[in-house]
Amino acid sequence: MYSMLEVNGGNTRKAKGVQKTVVKKDLRHELYKQCLDEHKEMNHKQIVIRSHGHQMGIYEQNKTSLCPLDTKKWIA
Repeated sequence: MYSMLEVNGGNTRKAKGVQKTVVKKDLRHELYKQCLDEHKEMNHKQIVIRSHGHQMGIYEQNKTSLCPLDTKKWIA
C-alpha cells in the first residue's frame, strides 16, 4: 500500500487486494498517514460477485485495507 501527493494537487493511492472503487471513494492520504503514525489497522467493506459451485452470489466482505505491519521485512 502507498499514497503519494503530487505537485499538481493530484493523489496516487494503491492498496493491494482492495477493490479500486474502495480505494477511490474511501481511502484518503490522511488515512494512510494515520495508519503509519498511530499503528492502526483499518477495515473497509466491499461487495463482490462470485460463483461458488456454479451458483452466482453477491457477497459483502470486510477486508483489512490499511495495515502498518510490513511482513516482508524484519530486522533482527
